[in-house]
Amino acid sequence: RATKVATNNQDSRRDSMSFCPQSASLTIVLAGAQLLSHNTSLRMHDAKTSKLKATWFKRIEALMLTNLEIYDRWKTSARFPLIVEEVYATPEANCLDVEAVTAGCKPIIDALVRTRFIPDDSVEFIAQPIGYTFRQRPHGLILRLKPAPKPWGAISDVAMEAAKAIPALP
Repeated sequence: RATKVATNNQDSRRDSMSFCPQSASLTIVLAGAQLLSHNTSLRMHDAKTSKLKATWFKRIEALMLTNLEIYDRWKTSARFPLIVEEVYATPEANCLDVEAVTAGCKPIIDALVRTRFIPDDSVEFIAQPIGYTFRQRPHGLILRLKPAPKPWGAISDVAMEAAKAIPALP
């Protein structure tokens, strides 16, 4: 399965990206992209993991090089931290759960860092990934990088206050 997904993810001919200056957001369309489940990724041999990461790096690098004008406009107006919306239209009979979508996007986020779309994947630059999936043909992945409203993304202030009030151990 991992080899099939890595091979299928090499085709970047229909990939695109667009920039919205009003929202300072970048939308990346990875047409035909496929994600691996988190469980499959955990069971993979390091060599297969490296191949998948290399595939995503080359695909994101090609996307950047074929869309340099859009990339440059976004880079000059990017505001961090970001919320990364990850919407996966899957061709599979069973959808991944939303946590698996986020986990499956990790090598893509790493490729975005390596190609300098994003300086780093720390909380200073990515406040929150938000994954969603549904069944559809044609399939693919949409990533939307948008400025987070707060350093903790879309998490409520109430939840953050509760987290900050966790009592210390005696």
